[in-house]
Amino acid sequence: MPSSANAPKLLSTESPLAPLLSTLEDEGQKTSKPSRLHQWSQVIALSNLTVCALSLAVYVQWKITSLVWVVGGTLVLGVIAAAIFVLVGVKATLVEIRSFENAFLSSVSSRLAERRTLVFSIGTGFGYQDILFARDYLKSVAAQLRSRISLIVGAIDKVGVLPLAASAAITLLKLNEGGAVTAVWGAGTVVLAYFYMLSVHMLDAAYTVERYIVILDHAAAHAAERIK
Repeated sequence: MPSSANAPKLLSTESPLAPLLSTLEDEGQKTSKPSRLHQWSQVIALSNLTVCALSLAVYVQWKITSLVWVVGGTLVLGVIAAAIFVLVGVKATLVEIRSFENAFLSSVSSRLAERRTLVFSIGTGFGYQDILFARDYLKSVAAQLRSRISLIVGAIDKVGVLPLAASAAITLLKLNEGGAVTAVWGAGTVVLAYFYMLSVHMLDAAYTVERYIVILDHAAAHAAERIK
């Protein structure tokens, strides 16, 4: 039985993905920590949604009418905080709000030379077929991520926060009615908010993979020119 020291690494330095992984790690170290607003909005969203779900369960079981206000208040706070968490976490949105022409293009420009260097590095250091395999594999990963997001909350990048806000509004309107339908709708809204925040993280990963697919496309073209 081979020892763990002799076992092959999951990502070999001979893989065209190794430079991409190294670049991703370097960028992660340079990236500033999330803002306090981003951190607190996540804490507030998760805590309020949890309290809302528990209060809703108690309300359905024992019909304590005073909990209606707790469910409504925590639901509103949770949904608002979840929306703030999503907006603050998406850097592109904030950049567009501040100044699209200047800040966004400056951000792209600062990384353009690094990406170009990475293209030539991969295209020179690895074979054409190796790069194509890595590119196609990443395309498969990105497609699977988007498929999983669609299974959870649908096309999150097309619809956005609207279904979450609509579900919360309907839940608030039905709170005074009580009954099983209201309870199920409220529970569904809480679950939707949880999975919406999770899907934003998955979507960000999909965007990163797709950007690296572009790099591998150009690296493959460079490798093809090199062997002519």
